[in-house]
Amino acid sequence: VDMHQPGIEVRPLREMTGRALFNEVFLSDARVPDTARIGERNGGWAVAPPRPHHLQLWADAGLRLRFEAAFAETGSIRGFEARFHAKDGAEIDCILSAEMVTISDQRCILCAFQDITERKRSEGELVAAIDAAMSDASWFSRGVIEKLAAMRQVSGPVSSSVRLQDLTAREREILGLICRGARDAAIGSELSLSPHTVRNHVASLYRKLGINRRSDVVIWARERGLDGTVAKKPGAKREK
Repeated sequence: VDMHQPGIEVRPLREMTGRALFNEVFLSDARVPDTARIGERNGGWAVAPPRPHHLQLWADAGLRLRFEAAFAETGSIRGFEARFHAKDGAEIDCILSAEMVTISDQRCILCAFQDITERKRSEGELVAAIDAAMSDASWFSRGVIEKLAAMRQVSGPVSSSVRLQDLTAREREILGLICRGARDAAIGSELSLSPHTVRNHVASLYRKLGINRRSDVVIWARERGLDGTVAKKPGAKREK
């Protein structure tokens, strides 16, 4: 169809950023010659490509909005993690890259997808297994604990803005014992604390670091060069 002929109106669909990546097309008494017809008469839906929102491709609307906003800002995206609906309805994890290109004088979005569902599942199972092992690590050697923590980092570094010096002397002591694989009972015995007090200190440490797994505590310490022997601040008093 000649988009410049009478009876055809194109209205851009503008985003919050002001950019328009898609348009609406309105036909009012537009005449199209039979030579421009594709397929059988009254069979347009069989040949017309569906629009993206009709495909229900994105499994997570929040991720789609993030992708659209990022693409509108830069016009190019690499390595964006997304979840899509497969043809059979199952959800798959993908790495998505997109680039604005020009094809036959038309601005187009070229997208490439890589299915990483199996890889993500394997990583998730590995992380779960490591977390389960490290939840009762009292029988592990220190070397094994460090290797497990290094493997656990496959899922990415533990993000926290807390610094080592922000911890109390007691929290640093408990952190060092956790890094050595000590459970709550061993920590209580080492520091002469009741089980209830140990649990409170450990819970406080988790809240301060913004994490909730023992393996992540070990990773947080390793990222800051700690190996289980945590130096105390000079003159710091022991806390009850």
